[in-house]
Amino acid sequence: MNEKNARQLISRFIPEMPDYPSRETLDEWFVHRQECPIFAGTPPLAQGMLASRLGQAITGLDRLPGAVPLPVAPGYSMIDTQKWTMKTVEGEWW
Repeated sequence: MNEKNARQLISRFIPEMPDYPSRETLDEWFVHRQECPIFAGTPPLAQGMLASRLGQAITGLDRLPGAVPLPVAPGYSMIDTQKWTMKTVEGEWW
């Protein structure tokens, strides 16, 4: 993995950069160290959200007016626990 490819992958996995950590910190982790740190609370939170969405799909609640569909990869849905906001982001392949 070279720096150019790493930056292109990052731009696809993270189409909208967060305010924190800084771009420099993300570059250090992903480009220079070639690591992807995961906060220990992330998997249980993600599992809970996934279980909720699965329940909505099974019961048909995901088709009610106002329901927001999950975006197709490389898009994603995110929760910013620092700001208490949630949104979906549409991504693009190359």
